[in-house]
Amino acid sequence: MAINYPATLDDATSLAAPTMVEPNPTTDATKEVSDDRVNACRDSHLALQAKVGSDASAVTGSLDYRVKGVRLLSTVADGGDACRALWSVNATSGKLLSLGDNCTSFPGTFDEKAYIDWKGKLWLSDELEIDGALNHDGTTVGFYGVAPTTRPAAITQTYATADRTLGAYTPDNESAAYTGAADGEAKLVDINALRVAYENLRAFAEDLAQLVNILVDDLRLLGLEQ
Repeated sequence: MAINYPATLDDATSLAAPTMVEPNPTTDATKEVSDDRVNACRDSHLALQAKVGSDASAVTGSLDYRVKGVRLLSTVADGGDACRALWSVNATSGKLLSLGDNCTSFPGTFDEKAYIDWKGKLWLSDELEIDGALNHDGTTVGFYGVAPTTRPAAITQTYATADRTLGAYTPDNESAAYTGAADGEAKLVDINALRVAYENLRAFAEDLAQLVNILVDDLRLLGLEQ
């Protein structure tokens, strides 16, 4: 009697109920189970063990091997091995999914490029491209190797006029001392020169303040500022 497992599941036909065989009355008075039924149960048990696999199984079709690590092959060879990705359930490192290449003799020469650990951390050795919306619901963020931190306290904008254009600054150097009139009074031309220099500086400072305001508004829109 042939079994179907593991190609397909067995049923009542392939693993039929044991048939009781009448023994030779001259040698044994007890009914016996037919040997083909016993052999079918044995074969089924062995097939089940083979499918599950032993500890550290190297059989690629066994469940033990697939849980421990399955190589996903690419069409582009790499160092004699086309391995491009590895599903790795690693209790020691806590990694659930490891991706990389150069898998000739995993894990010794495995060149890890990315992984996801059991806590949901995603690590990448190269750039991350996101073509859709980036929705960050966490409470901390950090860039350029800076540890993630919470948003700073809110900025108070008492002067809230905003402008996206920073005009050119016209410098007016009035560093030379004024000589004044003979009686000690300031000359009108000197006062006007000082007024122009002040006005240029005032206008530029106001324009700069408006540019800072628009930057703050944009950061608030992105959620990076409160």
